[in-house]
Amino acid sequence: MTFESNMSSDPASPEQQPSAQYRVAVFAVPDERETLVPILALIPGITAIDARVRLHDLPGVVPEHLDQETADLLVAKLHEVGVEAASIPEEELPKFARRPTVHHVRCLAEGLEFIGLGGATESVLPWEEVALVSIGDV
Repeated sequence: MTFESNMSSDPASPEQQPSAQYRVAVFAVPDERETLVPILALIPGITAIDARVRLHDLPGVVPEHLDQETADLLVAKLHEVGVEAASIPEEELPKFARRPTVHHVRCLAEGLEFIGLGGATESVLPWEEVALVSIGDV
């Protein structure tokens, strides 16, 4: 099961913005997430409503492809409110595959048990195969 976002605007592809060669990685968010709305709204083509939607995907990599000036501005503004972030050239950014998002996980003796939205066990991953566990805000 994967998370699909229903953002009102799709991020522009690099082909649509030839000078857009940077991405912004946000490493943490403040308790008052709303302070990030006016900063995210600085992204060209993003409205305040879109910015609120983006809050649900943070921390993480902002999906828009940006020019260096815009990416650096966003990072500076994020730093001003105490949020750690970085402007990263796209060629240096690892290619992330969307991983499944599960509703619930249980730690069992035999491994991680993945529970779906309906409450049924979807699978059990043996501990020997676990490389990384990443936990996000709910």
